[in-house]
Amino acid sequence: MNEPHFLLLPEPPDPTRFSAGAPALFAAGHHIIRGSRPGQKFRCPRRPMLVATLFDESRFLFSRGRILHGNTLFIEPEHDEWSWDDGILARHGVYGNVADLVLVWAISEEPCLSRYERPKQTTPSQILRTLHREIQVVLDRWEGIQFDAGLVIRHTEDICHNLVSRLALHNLVSSLLCVKGWRRDMPVGVHERWRRLPKRDWSHTVVTCKGIVIDLCVRQFDPSAAVPTLYPMSSLGETWGTSTRNAPGDVSEGRPLSRATGCAERSAMS
Repeated sequence: MNEPHFLLLPEPPDPTRFSAGAPALFAAGHHIIRGSRPGQKFRCPRRPMLVATLFDESRFLFSRGRILHGNTLFIEPEHDEWSWDDGILARHGVYGNVADLVLVWAISEEPCLSRYERPKQTTPSQILRTLHREIQVVLDRWEGIQFDAGLVIRHTEDICHNLVSRLALHNLVSSLLCVKGWRRDMPVGVHERWRRLPKRDWSHTVVTCKGIVIDLCVRQFDPSAAVPTLYPMSSLGETWGTSTRNAPGDVSEGRPLSRATGCAERSAMS
């Protein structure tokens, strides 16, 4: 078996070398820092070759560590976003987001990571335990979603995508569901963004997995709701009027939900 060819990159590295159309380059050793915040410092004995915000951990692992700038990760510029000095890595965070960072120690033209094998989830109890564990990981990363409705509104889709990506690591298929039209009574303390609109125009994004609706961002509508709020898909119609699995943010053509079953009502013409 041939030894991998390690590369020495110019400083700073050119992100265009890691685009989808460029020859594939792979991380030859990496470490993930979970939920990093601007201003944090970390012990880091080695100077990383690259520091990147991790967008899609599952695709990064399944591709055996291929570095795809703007796709699975975003290469952060040194000095603006991070620096390393005498064993300490500092995150400056010009944009101020909570993020998972991947530190890449070396880069190769051949994949060095073993093929990622998704763990098998066989029983309902295993699935439920994994679901709750990964929900907690996301809640820990986005600590403010339990208290800051403004943060929730700005990052609802990011938070949901984070959970979908985490569940994919465990072979749990989940998806984003865009919903519209609040059917319950007007909650006390609903965020002012929604208070200005009629309830039929309220829109939201949730995650569905194994027939369960997972709402991590419900407090922008109901400040007294539990985080997370979980309920069966059959109950979705009690809260929301329409749903669609189309692009997030576009729920204008969502299918109507039955209050009794939560499922999309069939058209009389079908």
